[in-house]
Amino acid sequence: PTAHGSSAPAASINELIDRAQPGDTITVPAGTYNEHLVIEKPITLEGEGWPVIDAGGKGDVVRVNATNVTIRGFVIQGSSTDVSDEPAGIRVTANESRIEGNRIQNVLYGIELQDSGGHIVRNNAISSIVHFGSERRGHGIYLWHTSDNLVVDNTIESVKDGFFVGFSTRNTIEHNRVTRSRYGIHYMYSDGNEFHNNTFRDNIAGGVLMYSVGI
Repeated sequence: PTAHGSSAPAASINELIDRAQPGDTITVPAGTYNEHLVIEKPITLEGEGWPVIDAGGKGDVVRVNATNVTIRGFVIQGSSTDVSDEPAGIRVTANESRIEGNRIQNVLYGIELQDSGGHIVRNNAISSIVHFGSERRGHGIYLWHTSDNLVVDNTIESVKDGFFVGFSTRNTIEHNRVTRSRYGIHYMYSDGNEFHNNTFRDNIAGGVLMYSVGI
């Protein structure tokens, strides 16, 4: 992998993140990178040729703890399967990320937006651990205490709920597809949200709206 404006190689993506300055773009070529990523500065990560980030069955695969982070063009796989930790392919805990054009697979939860807001999650393909039953899997896109997000054009299959929205407001979820899961979308204690033009097919239920108003 190389940082924008530099041809210096790195042994790992984390090494390049450490070298990068805020606002840099890091381009990562095809290959398999066996590591967890922790991002704590505003950067853009772009994959070329679908590089694979594999956490080897431990923890989250990618954790974003900084504002204004973009991640696009990766295969992200191999989270832990420990339900109590809710491990994810990508966990975002800071504002204004863009997660787009990734393939997230063989993870318990797909993308978690947590205690933050202003994100765009677009055009990702997400699945959980296929050989688990739906109750044992995690959600495809999990919104928890998060607001003002746009979630659009994602394809989700073989998860628990395609979308789980808990204690979250002013989120727009549109033009997504959820198949072979428990619920297409599941709201809990989440007011003032909208979802439209989504396709929910071959699930136990389509939309489950619980303890929420203004949907």
